[in-house]
Amino acid sequence: MADAPSRKDLERWLRSLAIDELCVRVDPFEPGLADVLYDEPVTRGTYDAEADAAEAARHGLDVGFHSRWLHARRLRDEGRTVLVGGPWLASEAPTPFELDGRHYASVAAFYAALKLRDDDPEREAVARGRGGRSRRIRPAWRDAFEYDGRRVAIGSPMHGGLVARATEAKVAAHAEVRRALATTGRSLLYMGGRYGRGPQALGRYMPFALMVLRLRHAG
Repeated sequence: MADAPSRKDLERWLRSLAIDELCVRVDPFEPGLADVLYDEPVTRGTYDAEADAAEAARHGLDVGFHSRWLHARRLRDEGRTVLVGGPWLASEAPTPFELDGRHYASVAAFYAALKLRDDDPEREAVARGRGGRSRRIRPAWRDAFEYDGRRVAIGSPMHGGLVARATEAKVAAHAEVRRALATTGRSLLYMGGRYGRGPQALGRYMPFALMVLRLRHAG
């Protein structure tokens, strides 16, 4: 296993490397990013799982769903961790951009379009956010896909680099996105739901890219 990068290397890479190369060199959950890219999240004691389950039962809610909701609320209340969402930062926000000569309606549309081959007649509609298939399309790939003639393993840092480039294009194309990003200060950004800390490239790399771009725009 490669040694973790030094703080000096992280600070230099975060400001200077092309964002897709950065994704190959740095794991978005690298502990050393705390206090370099974002403030260390605050934790406030422990919580009573039985009490959480009882509260969920009182409200007729699924225990797992209620627990995730409580976790998100606690993170928000601590003020240093922000769920990526809203009309500008969310992956599905209608913030069109162009990447490698193609137009996309959102980062989510870009991510969905990667699941289809270039010659698939549905690809253009998915990329432009039309047809309502972005969550229901059947991927053409199993373990890898092709992008501009390159083989990209699904969930790999290279896949994450594409997500980061799409995020960068979105941020560059919209002043409103840049303003919304600036309001997050030095918070740790994350994605919830089925993404979280899982293997999906969107959930791992979009928040990371947003924080890197926030740092770079701040000067």
